[in-house]
Amino acid sequence: MRAWSTACLAALLAISILTAWIPRRWPVSILEIGSFALAFAWMLYWAITGRRLRLSFVLLPLAFNVLWGAIQLAAGWTYAPSDAASATLNWAAYLALAFAALQMQAALFRRGALYFGAALAVISTVQTFTSPAKVFWYFPVPNPVFLMGPFLNHGQYSAFVELLLPLALIGAVSRRQPHYGVLAGAMVASVVASASRGGFLVVILELVTVLAFVATGWRKVGIALLAVLTLTAALTAVVGWGSLASRLTPQAADFDRGQMLLSSIDMLKDHPWKGVGLGCWPVAFPAYARFDTGEFANQAHNDWAQWAVEGGLPMLASMLFLLAWA
Repeated sequence: MRAWSTACLAALLAISILTAWIPRRWPVSILEIGSFALAFAWMLYWAITGRRLRLSFVLLPLAFNVLWGAIQLAAGWTYAPSDAASATLNWAAYLALAFAALQMQAALFRRGALYFGAALAVISTVQTFTSPAKVFWYFPVPNPVFLMGPFLNHGQYSAFVELLLPLALIGAVSRRQPHYGVLAGAMVASVVASASRGGFLVVILELVTVLAFVATGWRKVGIALLAVLTLTAALTAVVGWGSLASRLTPQAADFDRGQMLLSSIDMLKDHPWKGVGLGCWPVAFPAYARFDTGEFANQAHNDWAQWAVEGGLPMLASMLFLLAWA
């Protein structure tokens, strides 16, 4: 059952990532339906066999967010009930997904996720230089400014790499298998190619921090860090870092993101406890906007600010609990 569930979960997440660029409802529906189906299958398995299921404190904040979204809807605290209902359904899917993930064979899943992520990093990097306006060289997308593989936003792509990079670093140091270092270098180089400033800073911090935690003794830390950084530098030289360098200058600072943060703080001041409703930040933002570029602001570009605005201080506390648990 665990092997079957692990394979299904891996396939579900892979499909979700590979279709992330499609501006339709059905890719999201596949993830939601698949998550609920996996969770239901495990509940049915427990009911039939009576075997204990794996639980974790990580489920508590996710369950609270679902409950809080339902309370917001019932109490009429949302700016857009349809958006709030969709967001609450998303959080319910995340809860089901986390529950199903607790039951899987973690080592098998991590290994598969690492190889999938490394392969996607190579494909995304090559695509960036050979077909910057089309996903997988075939599917055109509107406004492909920072397209990386199936990710329409380089920040989201770098976050994907940040999740998997420690697996490669740990494998390179603790298992002393060189090919893990190659995977790590390819992933870091892809973040450089994506020109994500935040992503670049985070992966560099990961390189230092993870290796310091895993390696025993400063000499081993130094050798491992030097080896990975040398490989990363070599691969970065291949992909080039001109795009990233141009975005690290003071003149390239994002004015709009700072203004969005200030607007989010204003929104939180007006709705500190109730929030504006899960998924309702884009609807509430225009009334608090400090600038107007004529473009639609669909996200706050700051998860913590957006969680606080949409769910108020209760949801912010819930996510802080999740961070502390992690």
